[in-house]
Amino acid sequence: VYETRAAVGVVAERQILTLAVTADKQEYKPGDTARLLVKAPISGEALVTIERGERILRTMRVKLEGNAPAIEVPLEKNDAPNVFVSMVLLRGSEQSTRKIKTPEYRYGLAMLRVSDPAERLQIEITPARAVVQPGEEVDAEVQLRNGVGAPVADAEVTFFAVDDGILALTGYERPALQPIFHAPFSLAVRTGLTLFDLLPEQDPAEVAEFSNKGYLIGGGGLEGPGLKLRRDFPGTACWFPSLRTDATGKVRVRFPAPDALTRYRLVAIAHAGTNLFGSGESAFTIRKPLMILSALGQFANVGDELIARAVVRNETGADATAQVSLQLDGTAEAAKPGAEALRANIEVKNDDAQTVDFPVRLRAMGSAEWKWDARIEARGQTFEDRVAASLTVGSPAPVLRETYLPELSAASSDLLAGVNPQLLDGAGTVAVTVSNTRLATLRESVNRLLEYPYGCAEQTVSSLIPWALLPELRPIIPDLVKDDAQVAAVISKGLDRLFSMQFGGGGIGYWPNANYPSLFASAYGALACAILEKHDIALPPGHDLLLDYLSKELRGTGLKRNDQLLADRVLAVYALAASGKAEPAYHEELFRRRAELSRESRAVLALAIQEAKGPAAMVDELLDPKATAPDESSWFGGPARERAIQLLAWSQSKPKSTEVARLTKELLGYRRNGHWGTTQQNAWALLALARYYKAAEDGGKPVKGTLVSADHEQPFEVTFEKPAITQALAFAPAKPLGAISIRNPAKGTLFGEARFVVRPPVAAQPRQDRGYAVSRVYRKLADDGSLQEPADLKVGDRVLVTLHVETTRPGHFVAIDDPLPAILEAVNPAFQSRVVAGGEVAGRDWVSDYREMRADRVIYFCDHLPAGTFTFRYLARVRSAGTTMAGPTKVEEMYRPERFGLSEATQLVSRVAEGK
Repeated sequence: VYETRAAVGVVAERQILTLAVTADKQEYKPGDTARLLVKAPISGEALVTIERGERILRTMRVKLEGNAPAIEVPLEKNDAPNVFVSMVLLRGSEQSTRKIKTPEYRYGLAMLRVSDPAERLQIEITPARAVVQPGEEVDAEVQLRNGVGAPVADAEVTFFAVDDGILALTGYERPALQPIFHAPFSLAVRTGLTLFDLLPEQDPAEVAEFSNKGYLIGGGGLEGPGLKLRRDFPGTACWFPSLRTDATGKVRVRFPAPDALTRYRLVAIAHAGTNLFGSGESAFTIRKPLMILSALGQFANVGDELIARAVVRNETGADATAQVSLQLDGTAEAAKPGAEALRANIEVKNDDAQTVDFPVRLRAMGSAEWKWDARIEARGQTFEDRVAASLTVGSPAPVLRETYLPELSAASSDLLAGVNPQLLDGAGTVAVTVSNTRLATLRESVNRLLEYPYGCAEQTVSSLIPWALLPELRPIIPDLVKDDAQVAAVISKGLDRLFSMQFGGGGIGYWPNANYPSLFASAYGALACAILEKHDIALPPGHDLLLDYLSKELRGTGLKRNDQLLADRVLAVYALAASGKAEPAYHEELFRRRAELSRESRAVLALAIQEAKGPAAMVDELLDPKATAPDESSWFGGPARERAIQLLAWSQSKPKSTEVARLTKELLGYRRNGHWGTTQQNAWALLALARYYKAAEDGGKPVKGTLVSADHEQPFEVTFEKPAITQALAFAPAKPLGAISIRNPAKGTLFGEARFVVRPPVAAQPRQDRGYAVSRVYRKLADDGSLQEPADLKVGDRVLVTLHVETTRPGHFVAIDDPLPAILEAVNPAFQSRVVAGGEVAGRDWVSDYREMRADRVIYFCDHLPAGTFTFRYLARVRSAGTTMAGPTKVEEMYRPERFGLSEATQLVSRVAEGK
């Protein structure tokens, strides 16, 4: 209460009791003498203190006379970067000129900035040439000097070159290190008077400014601080993290110029010794006398008709006719017949640019690379330029992915028996795998984890599980056949993404930029780290902090009554035990409360006790199948995950038990289409079955056979050293698949997998409401802000995309995935642009917990979506002309995929704007 009153009092009192103290300079050097002008309404003796932080550095007493006296304060070397001069002026009642004699005081404060010019690092970047051509060497000199112009030797320099357009788009500002490392200190010295503890000599009513308590009058509060095809278009042209200057303070940088015809910014950030910091920048431009620039988008769909556009710029020194051509690959064809459909001659004046358009039709999925070519004859010379234009060609219809696991131990087996006929009518591939081990039947589960399209913390961890089981799975999973360096890079990338979601306290958020950590995601991440560590995988520095977080979160477990909260803590004790940081006291506490735990949580607790080498009797009690238990209520769980975790616990406790066989059979019974539906169920099933199969099998025996397709016979042999072979076959309506069979004359033990990835023949898919109803609306955003029908779209227009989602029951961890048509690109409100304000308004919603804006789609994620109707909006821009199809918007619960909804596919048309 006292401090509150004092703070209120200071505001009012300073209006009449403060001194105005003004420095004669904005900044000083060590050794200077600061001259401070004091506007003092009274004369007297002043106590002057030189302060910083919580310390008083030195003091002095001066007499102030007159209305504007001045004092001098010598500044020392250690006063940098700043000090505060605090002044208290007192005048006794005997010297008072008032009618009623009273003691008086005044208080003043001034901050003085102190810096040594020699400690200011100056950086100058000088490229040898301001303009270069693609592939030529960029040669730049970086010169470092201190504030007095002396070269700075042996300084560490980080140097990079980045496309200036990218930096402008993201609002990049070069790091200013000097203000960071030389930021002024705040003041925490508090000044007070005991003057008011004395009783006034006169009537208190006549001396209104006095009070009967000590009074805080000053203190801190300032806050501290041949003709080459151009195809290499990196955003970052070079990156040199650690260069050293020579004796003259220089370092030279050389790197090849990329193919991008643009301006690159050169940036250097440096430090030397303990107190020299700085940054500098320059730029260079990549140009050619003749340049052709592709305006192709990043993606398209089969069936789209696009206007492929390029811009031709002439800097040859003369007006000329440019011969332009476009070479397509198998993904597209000219929309107009004739050999000249993709050729044109255009007149281009010197120092001018013209556009050329070719209509094309997309006909096949894949990674397209088209080639633009331009040629000019001018001034007796030939000028040429060629550039590669890449895009991904997909399908507006949901691609069908189905997997079949046939038994192949008969002398001849038909691989297509029972296959969905819709698959055979479309275009795609079937990958046939034959193996002598049951581990091969886990391939689709592995693929589901490696290919899952989203990236929360749980899904990031689950994608690491196949790599944690690499010794068991590498021989039979083609996607895992990588060398050690590649494996290390993939694991490192996954761990880096996971720990990028870590909070300062050690916990991991469920989504990037989450507001709080998730105990479930943190525990699951720590468990995966424990498995990887057993394979000698180096873990990030944040791992120890993560384990500390889990340990602290266990405090208060005895007070938790919610079954989900208890389940998360059970997973945490397992992760700690697997990491060698077991906490047996919590094993005992959770075992005591086992009646509140589901069978799944009991199995997890049993695994924790086994990891800690705890009592076998506790494990047996927890795994007793006859004991009653509440149902599992986890948002992330399911029957397959429950069986997998139980199987894992039983396999480690009593691998020969009949319970192991029962759980294996039930777990396999939940598999559909070769996998278990969700990342959680696939990850735990993979952990359980990979280890079970490895222990149950005594090594696959050699088997010889033949893979027979419509026009080919491929002999094969699977052995212990090479337990699996895979053959991919492509097909389309014009070239159907035909019969596929496996000949196994010796009737050896074989396991098969046929994995189909197929685009169905009909692009227009019907709307589906399986728990969610979703619809999509496109509206043109006019210049006056009004919304119009998108009937007359042209390049450059803005489009407001509105998604309506309706559900009659609550959902958890819901993804709303909206594919873009090829003519649109989403406007990211995080980028700096002229329409950023509109993007922020359109993109704001209060339901989603995370949003991703990708090149070909926009995805919203809602951790918890109550029953009702919800609207999501974002802004897009028309980037090209053509007739395109947007695939259906999909809504699905990530851990209950049987609950989903699909909108109808939508056609959208745009044209080239006049005069552009």
